[in-house]
Amino acid sequence: LMYTDETNHSAYLYELHKQITQISNGSHSMIHYAAEDIPVFYHFGFPELLRFKLFYWRKSILNHQSLLQTRFETFQVDEDLVTVCNQIHQAYQRTPSAEIWTEETIMSTIHQIKFYWNAGFFQNKESALDLCDCLNRLLDDVKAQADVGMKRSAHSFNGVNYAMYQSDLMIGNNGVIVELQDHLAVFLGYLSFNFVRSENKVFAAQNKMWLDHLKAKSTLISGVSEKHRNQFFKSLVRHVDTLRRFINADE
Repeated sequence: LMYTDETNHSAYLYELHKQITQISNGSHSMIHYAAEDIPVFYHFGFPELLRFKLFYWRKSILNHQSLLQTRFETFQVDEDLVTVCNQIHQAYQRTPSAEIWTEETIMSTIHQIKFYWNAGFFQNKESALDLCDCLNRLLDDVKAQADVGMKRSAHSFNGVNYAMYQSDLMIGNNGVIVELQDHLAVFLGYLSFNFVRSENKVFAAQNKMWLDHLKAKSTLISGVSEKHRNQFFKSLVRHVDTLRRFINADE
């Protein structure tokens, strides 16, 4: 839980690292991710997006008093925390996963960047535009995974299975179901980025049924449906292009 003091955000990330490392080390683990927002693990693979997310969470969600007068460019991240976040990203990339995205999945990050630009929390335009470039590279990486149905580590395909579904339905919240060797674990997001973990068999089965129904109403776009996949990613890139034009137009 991160809503007590400033040190708890770091503790949260260390706990996330512990959880995802245990999952990735499991011999039969599988992550099913209903992504209302871009799965947080991806941001951790891009230094500027990682720094922006940490800044946004601490300044605007957790209301850390030490950041009241701070702009993005002067925000300093502890290097040990950066290392932990990189390891979180790497562990996710080692874990077979199925993700369900909608066209809205990218919008929360876009709205956050746009809000910070409007609020004057960037010192210069280049910083905001760099984040747009990072988002494009993130989408390129995810699309490359979807093209071949396999995850990437250090820009090389690593043999780990990856499935991506595109849904036209609103997901409503970030829901993660993890298949472990002999049971299911459910992670449900609340209060922006806290999560509840449950391994209750009845509750986990209900959530797995919900996610399976959502998949059944979605289109598998990894490894198949090339035209549909290309159209979907073009629509996501257009949202980034719209943000870029908005920033460039503001003199």
